[in-house]
Amino acid sequence: LGAAAATEGYSHERVRQLEAELRRRLRESSPYAPQVAAALRVVEAWAPDSRTHIADQLRRSGVTAASFDPAGVLTAAELTGAETHAVIKEGVVVTRENPFPEGELTNVARRLAAPNGATSVGEVAREVRASPDHVRRLLSLRKEITWLDEPHNWLQLPRTHRRLTTILRKMLSITPSLSLDDANDGLQRSFRPVVLPPAILRRLCESFGWLAVDGNRGTVRTRERLDRASVLSPVELGLVEMFQEAGPVLQYSEAIAIGERLGLNRHSIGVYLTRSPVLDTLSRGRYALRGRLAYDAAAAAA
Repeated sequence: LGAAAATEGYSHERVRQLEAELRRRLRESSPYAPQVAAALRVVEAWAPDSRTHIADQLRRSGVTAASFDPAGVLTAAELTGAETHAVIKEGVVVTRENPFPEGELTNVARRLAAPNGATSVGEVAREVRASPDHVRRLLSLRKEITWLDEPHNWLQLPRTHRRLTTILRKMLSITPSLSLDDANDGLQRSFRPVVLPPAILRRLCESFGWLAVDGNRGTVRTRERLDRASVLSPVELGLVEMFQEAGPVLQYSEAIAIGERLGLNRHSIGVYLTRSPVLDTLSRGRYALRGRLAYDAAAAAA
């Protein structure tokens, strides 16, 4: 009405009066509008989905000549007395039979992201048994979602990085700068491994204010001084001291013997040699502090 009235020079108040009169007459007559019914079927068939996507589906189905806001369809249904179970909530068209609110979808994504600091659309889609494209559209409506790649396949959410940052802090408390490959290896070596594609790990590191990533060198370094006593376990602190005094490289049997003399438990030493992210397996039975050999070599050459 507003667009039509503008061409005729009607005032805003006159348009409001015409709209009120139209609504009154439609309520009294409840006419059957086949075009509205057809559009409503498309809207409800695609729900739950984003408002913009359903607007495009109205055009693709041939019901409307161009993309048409489903809010207009629901208003027309109300005016003509057509029954509908669809409503629009925060940019998403849902029905009472199939609510699937994107807020719940975000909770699923948050739970899946917690172990690694990020999750993929495919993983979320499998969890909720929906198509990846559908999940991607709904998650794109959420402000708390940050996409980590251009195809929007990987995402992060606030407060899902604790395990990832804990392990990174452990490693960088030993060596202030690590190659991203070395950091990735340490994350996967942890007692509770963090597994991420290299490109996604880099994007995550770039998003942390306390880290600096050198894309040309493929390295990550800490911007702040890390207190080893705060980030390492007592066993890890003992192992670091052992490698600094007796290393830089130790055989398995040497590490066990020296560690026992330092008061470390034999079993704990064996477990940490193979599972702690602060250590690196150079070859079978040979260990060193993670990244320390490369860091010291680079420092000596500088």
